[in-house]
Amino acid sequence: MVTYILDASAILRYLDDDAGAARVAEIIKSHLAGTSEAVIAALHWGEIAGVTCKAHGRQSMDLVLSRLSAFGIRVVPADRDQAVSAALIKLKRLIPYVDAFGIALAAAARDSVFVTADFDFKPASGDAKIEFLPAKTLFKTSESFSACSFPYRSGPSREKPGARGGRRRVRGGRWRP
Repeated sequence: MVTYILDASAILRYLDDDAGAARVAEIIKSHLAGTSEAVIAALHWGEIAGVTCKAHGRQSMDLVLSRLSAFGIRVVPADRDQAVSAALIKLKRLIPYVDAFGIALAAAARDSVFVTADFDFKPASGDAKIEFLPAKTLFKTSESFSACSFPYRSGPSREKPGARGGRRRVRGGRWRP
């Protein structure tokens, strides 16, 4: 049975219905069906909590974590051996220490795949099998690009008095009252 170790970025893509969300949903469904196992390092669980709380508040964070818990995804606590293993991976592969915990989990487990949307894990590809979710697209359609308005003006920057809170910009980039 395959064990999928989910990175925080993979879960956040799933929650945001972003690129790769369908793949993470597929992994969760196979976990619920009993054909695979889904796990996450406790440090990545905390990362999801922090990002969700910062973006949406404490109540949303509690709701998200309870719904993720309902899927039965096993949260693996960090122990002494794993901490040392993660430190060695960090030093060898030059990836962040928190991220190295997921790689350490994948390296220690048989038939495991580390699932992430973070391409900074590429240097650790030799330590564990890594499945990279698709990259985000900057613009979904060409219409969204043409609808953008860019605050760009050519030539020297001069603004009328009263613009931007009573200040004006003069040559040299300085602001004058």
